[in-house]
Amino acid sequence: KLIFVDIRTHKKIDFMISASYENSEISKMTYNESKSAIVGQQIRKIPLFYTPTSIYAHNSQPILFVGEEEGYIEVFKVITSGSSKLAWSSQRVNQVQFHNDHVTQISYLSDNDVYISSSLDGTFVLWRYNSSDHQVQKAYKIQIRDNVQLRSFVYDMRTRDVVFTTASHYFGIWRTFTTHQELIETRSEVMQTLAIIPYS
Repeated sequence: KLIFVDIRTHKKIDFMISASYENSEISKMTYNESKSAIVGQQIRKIPLFYTPTSIYAHNSQPILFVGEEEGYIEVFKVITSGSSKLAWSSQRVNQVQFHNDHVTQISYLSDNDVYISSSLDGTFVLWRYNSSDHQVQKAYKIQIRDNVQLRSFVYDMRTRDVVFTTASHYFGIWRTFTTHQELIETRSEVMQTLAIIPYS
C-alpha cells in the first residue's frame, strides 16, 4: 500500500495510481517551496522536483547529470559508503535551465571538452562543467528550424556533426558550434535510433 503525503500540510493525499496516470496532473512545488516545507521534518535529502527524462555520468568523477521534464539539468555528486557494502547517497550541487521542455539526451563530446543536451523544444545546448566549483556554463545554443522535437542523437567526431532523430518523419544534421543544419525527410516511420559506422 502506498501512502502519499502533501508536504505543505503534512496530511495524507487520497488519489489512485494506474499505469496510464499522467504525472502532469500531480501538483509540483518549486525548489524554495519544497525546501521550506520540509524544514524541521525528518527528511535528510531534498528530492528531485521534476520528472527525470535523461541521465548521463561524468567520464571520470562521481557526478551525474540529470535532465528533467521542465528543461532543467541537475548536477548530483554521488557519495559512496567507502565500505564493501553497496550503499551510496547523492547531493545536488547545481541546477540550471537550458531548455523549455523535456531534456531527451545528454552526452559528452571529448574532442571539444563539452557536454551536449537536446530537448523536445527543438534546441541543442553545448555546455561545460567545472568540477572545482560545480558550475555549468553554456557554450553554444541553437534552435533547429521548423521547431522539430529532438529525440536522440549521435556525434561524428570525424566531421564534428551531430546527427539527430526527430518526432516527425525527419532526421537531421547539425555542425557543432555553427548555424549549419539540414533536415532530411524520410518515407519511413519515425526513426528511433541512429549509429555512425565509419568505412575505414
